Amino acid sequence: MDSLKKISIISETEIACYADSISKTVSNLLPNSLDPATVSNVLFGNNLKFLCKIDSRRTCAGCCDDFTQERDVLARKYRWRKKAYKEIVKKSCDLTLYKTHVRKKEEFSQKCPYVAFLDEEEKSVGCLLHPKNPDNRGIDLRNYGIYGSGLCSAYVCSAIKTLEKAKLSERLLTLHLMESSDNWYFYSRLFSPSVSHGYHRGLIEIYLHYTE
Repeated sequence: MDSLKKISIISETEIACYADSISKTVSNLLPNSLDPATVSNVLFGNNLKFLCKIDSRRTCAGCCDDFTQERDVLARKYRWRKKAYKEIVKKSCDLTLYKTHVRKKEEFSQKCPYVAFLDEEEKSVGCLLHPKNPDNRGIDLRNYGIYGSGLCSAYVCSAIKTLEKAKLSERLLTLHLMESSDNWYFYSRLFSPSVSHGYHRGLIEIYLHYTE
């Protein structure tokens, strides 16, 4: 934690220099097992699409919840939400009842109540209303969310906007951290705007976690 405290008071320019430096030292650690399309998109693509789900363990809900919260707090919340959703929602008209139930239990939360675990093993987080949630059989239910399907489908992750303009060394660092972040919590913190207001600061925090 001492390292993180020091990071918080240095300038954004110093952070960018540090990110550039450590990315050069980790580029040779990238595994050969990474999907070639993922490598190509992150390293060379000027039109990145989605980083919210790379595979079943690296899933991000950073745009929909506050990832400054502790992992245990979020895990408990996502666990009971999944259970409540399964018990309450039998048809689409039950979604409003579910949202009311969540709001009563989480009365101070202003974030979307439909973020939860998507699997029994609790390795994947995401939107319960998304058409790619297996339980929805391809149906988009996001109009029942607090933002509506239009805003949700049009949203572009701030990390993608940054990476589109990033140097090659920054993309190498991101690839390394994407591979290192082997769970939903740290992967979401890597890209969450609630954590990495200064993008490089988020990169370095994850880097420090995995090199302690």
